[in-house]
Amino acid sequence: MLRDLNFTYLEYTASTGVSVMMQFVTLGIWGRMTDSFGNRLVLAATGMLIPVLPALWLVSGNFGYILLLQMAGGLCWAGFSLAAGNYLYDTVVPEKRAAYLAVHHVLSNSGIFLGALLGGFLASILPAGFTLAGHSWQWTSSLWAVMLTSALVRGVIAMAFLPQLTEVRRVRPLGPLGVFSRILYVRSLRAAWLRWDRSRARARLLRPTVLPSTGPG
Repeated sequence: MLRDLNFTYLEYTASTGVSVMMQFVTLGIWGRMTDSFGNRLVLAATGMLIPVLPALWLVSGNFGYILLLQMAGGLCWAGFSLAAGNYLYDTVVPEKRAAYLAVHHVLSNSGIFLGALLGGFLASILPAGFTLAGHSWQWTSSLWAVMLTSALVRGVIAMAFLPQLTEVRRVRPLGPLGVFSRILYVRSLRAAWLRWDRSRARARLLRPTVLPSTGPG
């Protein structure tokens, strides 16, 4: 971001922090979603969008757009990570949960480490452009080729593994698109209620206090 998008340190910090903040803010909502509609649904809904996120970085380098993209990433990763952890609790017997969770975290963190190394390596060897249907395209940065590769690999993995998941609990039915509509609906209602509650509190503070009259004497 600092080199290829010419972000300032403040913009870089904001774009990174907004993703973490979004995960923190939406974890409670995702928890209620998994309790009501199951972990598989949340995994499927977020797993379909996560492969698209890297490719969206190619659309624009505008700071406002990157903030929105980072917020969407935080929203999706919060739901996916929570549902993946809960899915282990639902599918694994209590005696083996500790071992399975340890393996899950080792593989997850190893994947993050190796993915960063592989991304840096690909950025150094991928071509600066490509030709498609007779038209030549040049990358403004080699990282864009890494982003596109990441999106394709994520998409293949999602299509291979997500259909094999089954819900092990009895939950309420809901489609993947309904997940995000409910998330946005809950967030908008909560924001509206907070604004209304604050306006009421402000009105009570500004309301003049009338002292009772004691009469002459």
